[in-house]
Amino acid sequence: MKLNNRQLFYLGMAIIAAITTETLLAQYVLAHGLSLQPMFSEIFANNTTQFMFVEILVLLVVYLVWMLHEAKKLNMKNSWVYVLLAFMPSPAVSLPVFLLMRDRKLLQIDETRSTQTGYA
Repeated sequence: MKLNNRQLFYLGMAIIAAITTETLLAQYVLAHGLSLQPMFSEIFANNTTQFMFVEILVLLVVYLVWMLHEAKKLNMKNSWVYVLLAFMPSPAVSLPVFLLMRDRKLLQIDETRSTQTGYA
């Protein structure tokens, strides 16, 4: 199945997110090693970073609950991959990858229905 414009957008965003988040993570590791202590100190350093951390945490939890429900409803296989991607490398990668695969599944369902009803 060929990728449509929306799917190409999701794929592009996933690639951009993977490159940027991994670049930033690599910079952090080069500066601080594998210690998470400096990261948590910086996350809670001021109201702005605290706000962003809570904002992303809430969005991540809502996304994971919705994604698992949606994957089950659409009978999408290997939904654990999207959960893993949400933490390694990031939700910014996981969400567009999931939306890409969800869109492909919805089109597959539509094509199956059209074929079964004779409206292909």
